[in-house]
Amino acid sequence: MEHLDSLDGWIAVKEQPFVTENPAVKLNFIVAWNDVDCKIAVTCREKSRLPSDIESNVWSGSFSFLDIKSAHGELCLVHPELEPYLPKLPEEYTGLWAYFYSPEMPDENICGSIESYLRVALDLCGQTLLINTLFKEHSLEKYFECVGELKRRTHESAITIAEEELQNAIFLGKEAVNMLDMRQAYEDEDRAVDKLNVAIAELYNYELQPFLDLREIAVAKLRNAKEHLQNPNKGERVKKECRVVFREWQGQYVGALDAILQLYKKYYKATIEHLAGMKERMLQDQMKFGKAAFETKALHRLNRIEEDLCLEKIQLLQLEKKQFEQEKDKVKQEIVSLDEKPGLGKELQRLENVAHVWQGRVYTCQIDILDVEEILIKKKMEAVRKELKGNC
Repeated sequence: MEHLDSLDGWIAVKEQPFVTENPAVKLNFIVAWNDVDCKIAVTCREKSRLPSDIESNVWSGSFSFLDIKSAHGELCLVHPELEPYLPKLPEEYTGLWAYFYSPEMPDENICGSIESYLRVALDLCGQTLLINTLFKEHSLEKYFECVGELKRRTHESAITIAEEELQNAIFLGKEAVNMLDMRQAYEDEDRAVDKLNVAIAELYNYELQPFLDLREIAVAKLRNAKEHLQNPNKGERVKKECRVVFREWQGQYVGALDAILQLYKKYYKATIEHLAGMKERMLQDQMKFGKAAFETKALHRLNRIEEDLCLEKIQLLQLEKKQFEQEKDKVKQEIVSLDEKPGLGKELQRLENVAHVWQGRVYTCQIDILDVEEILIKKKMEAVRKELKGNC
């Protein structure tokens, strides 16, 4: 019989599991009516009480009045004292009636009332519980992290299997005693490399999707904010909030573009590495079996690999060129946003010099692209000449 005073099997629980507050950080809420979605838009931003270069966290979301009531109910389960502070919210239709009656723009004071309510909820419930409940950050993040890890392992496993098949094909090629044996080894290697490239592409497409989604969301948010800024019927307070939203989503958009470019570059670097390895092994085979035997059985494959290698290099150089152009555009945006202050001329000169450096790299990429295109055209011309010579 187990002792009742044993601690085996018990789990330690924090006295206040939802309290992980940072006293050096406070939250600012911005609440506005979203005319497009007919919902309440809530933006919450951390603001440090201390000087810091660390980028603050920002949460945002659109909520129906039923969503706000639901979040209020969840908070009250932990902190019942919050119950009387929820302001009176307009009624919303649900179910079938929602298709016939769309929400109307509420009283202009409702946004201020919800903003005041959120500040009270922050004081009573704490930052962690409020953010996790309102934006569902904790539970959703935990769920997607598990599913995402499973998908990642699946893609990485496919890459490992394809790499093993490629190594087996390379090993068989090394054991070949003539070019007839090498033809079978080349076919096995081609299949393995194709399979490997597909597996790598699927992994990078998986990693790419969140940034593609973020880019799409950012474009929609920027468009919405721009429409509000250009609307003469909007007040200065709304436009001021829209400027903040515009700057935040502009940063998100640029970050998404950078991440997308980096992933594409990683993919093309991988394919270039595989093609370069195939070319190097074929050149070694040419030395091993003799030029005449090699050209009879494998020259066509070598030409194809060299052409594919040039095409992949051009793709990579195009991406590098695009990256340099984006960096130059960032500097130009900095120049446009410069404020009148002492030392403005010196700072302007520095940024212009940085922009010229990026433009120089763009030109260098264009020259490199032309060089590779010239190599590709010469290889195609040489292949045509050899084919014509063989037919004579």
